[in-house]
Amino acid sequence: MQESNSNDSVDLRELFYKCIAHWKWFVVSIVVCVSVAALKLASSNDIYESSASILIGSEDYASSARKVRDAFSLMGIGAMESNVHNEMLALGSPTLMTEVVKEMRLNEIYRIRQGLKTVELYKREPVFVVFENLTDLPKQLSMDIIIKSPSEFMLKNLHANNVDFDNEITVNTGNMVETPIGKLALSTSQYYSDDMVGKTIHYTRMDPELLTDSYLERLKINLASRDASVIDISFTDASVTKTLDFVTTLIDTYNKNWVFAQNAKIRSIAELVNDRIAVTVKELNDAEANISSYMSSTLVSNFDQASNAYFSQNLALNKEIMTYRTQVNIAKAMITSLSDSKSLTLPANSGLTDNNIGTQIQDYNRLILEYNKLVANSGPNNVIVTDMNKSLQAMREGILQSLDVFIKNTNLIISSLENQMSKSQKQLASTPQEALHLANVQREQKIKEELYLFLLEKKEENSLSLAFESDNSQIIVTPHSTLHPIGPNKRMIMLAALVIAFALPIALLWMRDTLDTSIHTKKDLDSLKASYLGEVPLVGKKKHRKYLPKWLQELPWKKEEEKFIVRVKKNSRNIINESFRILRSNLDFMNKAGDNKVFMLTSLNPGSGKSFISMNLSASYALKGSKVLVIDMDMRRATASKYATSDKHTKGLADYLSGADNDYKKIVLKEPIMHGMDVLPVGTIPPNPAELVLSDRLSTMIAELRKEYDYIFLDCPPLDIVSESNEIAKYADMAIFVVRAGLFEKAMLPEIDKIYTKKLFNNMVVVLNAVTKAGHYGYGYG
Repeated sequence: MQESNSNDSVDLRELFYKCIAHWKWFVVSIVVCVSVAALKLASSNDIYESSASILIGSEDYASSARKVRDAFSLMGIGAMESNVHNEMLALGSPTLMTEVVKEMRLNEIYRIRQGLKTVELYKREPVFVVFENLTDLPKQLSMDIIIKSPSEFMLKNLHANNVDFDNEITVNTGNMVETPIGKLALSTSQYYSDDMVGKTIHYTRMDPELLTDSYLERLKINLASRDASVIDISFTDASVTKTLDFVTTLIDTYNKNWVFAQNAKIRSIAELVNDRIAVTVKELNDAEANISSYMSSTLVSNFDQASNAYFSQNLALNKEIMTYRTQVNIAKAMITSLSDSKSLTLPANSGLTDNNIGTQIQDYNRLILEYNKLVANSGPNNVIVTDMNKSLQAMREGILQSLDVFIKNTNLIISSLENQMSKSQKQLASTPQEALHLANVQREQKIKEELYLFLLEKKEENSLSLAFESDNSQIIVTPHSTLHPIGPNKRMIMLAALVIAFALPIALLWMRDTLDTSIHTKKDLDSLKASYLGEVPLVGKKKHRKYLPKWLQELPWKKEEEKFIVRVKKNSRNIINESFRILRSNLDFMNKAGDNKVFMLTSLNPGSGKSFISMNLSASYALKGSKVLVIDMDMRRATASKYATSDKHTKGLADYLSGADNDYKKIVLKEPIMHGMDVLPVGTIPPNPAELVLSDRLSTMIAELRKEYDYIFLDCPPLDIVSESNEIAKYADMAIFVVRAGLFEKAMLPEIDKIYTKKLFNNMVVVLNAVTKAGHYGYGYG
């Protein structure tokens, strides 16, 4: 379980560093996502909400049983919950909604384009469309009205019942014109201005039933409280005026329908209410008489005030007792101080309220200071010192006596105050019981009074209901709109855009790593049996191609961009120089005895960077002061030779092995790159490189070169294409196997283990080439 947690943490850490390395992805993602979110906000209309609260009354009296139940409901006995839910359904019914749409003419919509938004011109229409016959109109029609002048308009993009018309019709103000969607006329309104010339108004007319569902979706009807008959109504739209008008019209239409539907007002409840009032009046009088009698017997009219007074008195007494006890403690501390030390002064500001003791302390302190000074100057045996010591002793006794008297007097005061506090606490303890009895009596009286007032109110309501019809609802919170739009939620949209902007690159990185089967980091090589020598970072302009498909990496531009330049330079501390210094140090550590002088570099894949590592590692040794030779053994591509010379006619290894040139020393390029580093190029590309490697000349040459050079690096061809590397291996003391990050497949790792296990090469080590920061924690160089 612990190992699993550890691996999870490592994966997260690697993903974190990969995210940092690909910060450009996040920048692009943030720019794109935020731009899309901003475009969405710029093209969306602000949504406003208007709301109101209404109190519903119970007026359903279909049967005598229902009348009795509603009568008790009026007196607060039972709930009207079922009736409230019925009215909620009535408020949200499609029938009522259709009436509201017709009443407000919401089925006629005028829109105009403003920037990226399409805005509805509710009650701000610059023109009016008037049809001659409304009954024969299509259920759904639309058109664009282009304003040419105050008296001339152009109709385009006419549409009716899913049929488009290409007609362009000119209409003059006040004239009826026949169109494919019906005979109509146009006129300007008070909201028309000269700025509207040239603009296009999009007009839509629909059957009210078609808009019912749309408006019901934006209407919210909720019960304010489970035990209340209050309904909260809210409606959202892009127009503030429209939301307010809609809520108001909905309530008015509902009340009109309810008044129209009801048949009569209740009268039978009036008698029940009158009987209940008579009983309540008698009970109320009895309760008030009981209160008056109890107050007379206890002589207290307000137990709360009495309790507060006792409590305040108790607090004051307790505070005063604590003050006097502090005085006693101070006095006792001064007595202890006088007894413990006879050469130290007493605190001048002791806090004691006795001024006489304060004066004694001041005189004592003044005399003790003189005494200490005299003893220091003349010694304790001086006559004056002896007299002064006697005076001090007398003053100490006087102070001690005064302090004893002060403590006794103060303790008497404390005892008196404690007696007063005990009496106050008894009075405070008895007050709640008396107050509880009175509260019970008063509560009963208050209940009777509230019930009496409620019954009187219902009696008046019943009397008034006989005179006129009343609405079923009462507006307790008038329709009002939000000052600020409730949507779209700009913060949430931008936050969601940022979350997506960060999540998208992370998901892409995770998917790429999940689907990627190639080697990228040292961790991918941990399973190898061969020793790990080190790694070389990817440099130059080729970094970006790591993320391209492999077939794109091999396109011609790759060869055009490549430059055969040795990156290791003298006194350079950049990342590539540091990586080769580390390789050199690790190689020296493995070669402590110095027996290994010939190093071969090979790989399984072409393009792994063997020549690059050969040249730069050799340069690193040359800068160290060693005499180094690089032999280009890849006689098919001759990549290492291109670092030393661009002359294709230069003679080299192939010419010597084939017998075309008998002196290998003449074909060695002396320090073509830097001091101490020679290169033996391929020379003429041979048709039979495998046979040339088998030549005895090669073994003789390498044996001679061992005497002349400190280190020899053999740049060999890849193993999976040619077989020369196996023949060259017998001349090498150590084999450096190059694995290129992003190119070498993980499935090929067992092949490296097989080569190592079979000991095809001497002292085989592995180098990871072309490592990027995206696949590594970072080098920390430079």
